[in-house]
Amino acid sequence: MKNFKFILLGMACSTICTIIFLLIFSLVLVKNNINEKWIPIVIIALFGCSIFCGTTISTRKIQKNGAMYGLIIAALYLIIMYIISSIFTKEFSIEKQSVYMIISSLLLGSVGGIMGVNIK
Repeated sequence: MKNFKFILLGMACSTICTIIFLLIFSLVLVKNNINEKWIPIVIIALFGCSIFCGTTISTRKIQKNGAMYGLIIAALYLIIMYIISSIFTKEFSIEKQSVYMIISSLLLGSVGGIMGVNIK
């Protein structure tokens, strides 16, 4: 039960990082002329970085099974974000970019978890 608190902490940190990164990216989009093909790639990278930050912070507190807890945090975060985005867009589909986001986020969540456990 104690680790559940840290899982929620990791998801909260990931959410805060996502919001900050997306705000910065939206400002960059407003000020610059960026080709639209780069937007999904950047968003996938932003989600991955956010999950990496969240899992690193939470597994630093848990101090064991970093890869497993990183995967759990990343999976829960992705499920919640998918549900929220599907409600707003009224589309419940998985596209090629969604698969890339899932794979990269789970990998970065696992790596972030391992990093968090090993940071002293």
